[in-house]
Amino acid sequence: MVADPRRILVVGDPVFARSLVRLVLDRLDYVVECVDTAVEAEALASRRRIALFLVALNLPDGTGLELARRLRRRLGGEVPILLFGDAWNAARVEAECRELGLAGYLAKPVSIGRLIATIRELTRVVPAAEAAPPSERHDEIDAVHRRLREVADGDARLQRELAELFLATVRRYLGELRAAADDDARLRRIAHALAGAARNVHAHGLAALAERLEREGRRAVPLTELAAAVGALERGLAPTVMDGSSP
Repeated sequence: MVADPRRILVVGDPVFARSLVRLVLDRLDYVVECVDTAVEAEALASRRRIALFLVALNLPDGTGLELARRLRRRLGGEVPILLFGDAWNAARVEAECRELGLAGYLAKPVSIGRLIATIRELTRVVPAAEAAPPSERHDEIDAVHRRLREVADGDARLQRELAELFLATVRRYLGELRAAADDDARLRRIAHALAGAARNVHAHGLAALAERLEREGRRAVPLTELAAAVGALERGLAPTVMDGSSP
């Protein structure tokens, strides 16, 4: 049985969940359920197929990261888990999310536009035909532009923000790959995260390189090759980042 792609479980922070999130998502025809504690979340997850977990960092009976770790063990890596909330060290929380293979972390105050775009992406069922990598780099950049326009739903400002967020994410991962040195396990984890970020925006060429790096290691895919792919995307997305326009 496949999860309902529109069923979302919000865990913790009842004010955030029951006023902001539910109001917005209900209007977009998502099925939103809210619980306050980790115990309630795990009980519900055992009975229903959830497409996305939105989990607060701090829960009455533990932390969001602890709950996410247990959910990941129970459900595997197919169901996205997105954390949100205030953190003294956001960089550390983001790093822990990557280590656990989570969908990400949204710091408060949460941008409505970013929240909607993220949820749309994480709950979208991608047809198999879209998984085929394009044959040319130009085609890849066109595909990324189309994907950003689709997710932004005609909002030029949101499209620009998404392009900036994607480029900042891949630059960070590239830097982390360079810093990983001879730590093969860490390199593979970062490559996995980079591949996921690239696939999300249909940058299939970059995703294929990252997936090969994850499978075969640094010798198979020099980081200079990854850097060149990232550079091409930066140049291709420059018009969008500068003024929100796209070819």
